[in-house]
Amino acid sequence: MFKFSKTVDYQFIARAHNNDLSPEEKEFFEQWLSESEKNRETYSEIALLLDKFDLSQNPSLPDKNIQWQNIRQRVLAERNTQALLNLEREPKASSSSVFKILHPLEIQTDYWRTVYTSKMLHFALTLIVVASVGLSFLIEQHSTKKNRLVSFVEPATKYLEVKTNRGEKLSVTLPDGSKVHLNTLSKLTYPETFGERTRDVVLEGEAYFSVASNKEKPFSVKSGNVLTVVTGTEFDIKNRGERISVVVVKGSVNTFSPTKEEVFKLKKGDLLSFDNRIRMPKVQKANLRHYLAWRNDKFSFEHTRLSDVMDEIERYYNIKTSFQSDSLKNITMTGFFGSDSLNKILSVISLTLDIKLKYENRTIFINKN
Repeated sequence: MFKFSKTVDYQFIARAHNNDLSPEEKEFFEQWLSESEKNRETYSEIALLLDKFDLSQNPSLPDKNIQWQNIRQRVLAERNTQALLNLEREPKASSSSVFKILHPLEIQTDYWRTVYTSKMLHFALTLIVVASVGLSFLIEQHSTKKNRLVSFVEPATKYLEVKTNRGEKLSVTLPDGSKVHLNTLSKLTYPETFGERTRDVVLEGEAYFSVASNKEKPFSVKSGNVLTVVTGTEFDIKNRGERISVVVVKGSVNTFSPTKEEVFKLKKGDLLSFDNRIRMPKVQKANLRHYLAWRNDKFSFEHTRLSDVMDEIERYYNIKTSFQSDSLKNITMTGFFGSDSLNKILSVISLTLDIKLKYENRTIFINKN
């Protein structure tokens, strides 16, 4: 009876997905799938990644014997060619000179030179093959770690960029029908035509995504060092400074942190925050009214540092700010207000924080009272 380790790990799932299990393993795997919904979800998520990043097959190694025969034939062909060239260059005054070139002893000597050279090449080829085996082993070890992200780039005829300036917002429809709403001072990069297996885009800044459903072709957003993969849903990604946040509005998404090698499965109403200074990702329930306020031309702040508040105002109104002292930057405030009047916003901030704000020459000067 065939014996195997009854452990369902990443490699086992990869072989199951590639239909490479023995009858006993297949029976065990089907039993494992039937045990719980969690097991079935785990298989589905890993199968999705295997298809997306094409990790089902291990790279093939070079055949040493075939490579050796190819090199040996090339060496002999080159030496025979050189012998013919030498023959053509020799003066044809006497037959003895021709006989000397074709003398068996000379041929035998040439043979041993070829053997010597061939052995050196054989040794070099062996080293190359050994190195290839080692490199392949490292690649396999690297790729078989659970949740390890592997970069995959599909050919695209042309990449397009959509940018927003300060105080500007734009909406764009992607080749698959997905819609992206860019907040001010943001950039979206995407191929003119998506590949056969994936839909990959890159985001800088903030955007709201409404992704067209396609379970056979995952949609991924790369923003900073965070990758978000979905098949069809709505979510918001904000990448400003050292912080990145992902908020799910509809459906669910998988978000990956390459530096942490972690996968976060987020559902409607979930917020995932990354802070490069703290390096501690956390998931919590989101106040959607707060995180989506910008879609309705509103400002919403929750215990937000004044420097971050002013950054938002700078981006929206295309102005500058000047703090009298750094201590003012760390004051926090909470508030929700419209963007129709800058003067009204400054009045609210001034009264709330008991500070003085003066606006002139497109610059806000912030001072203590």
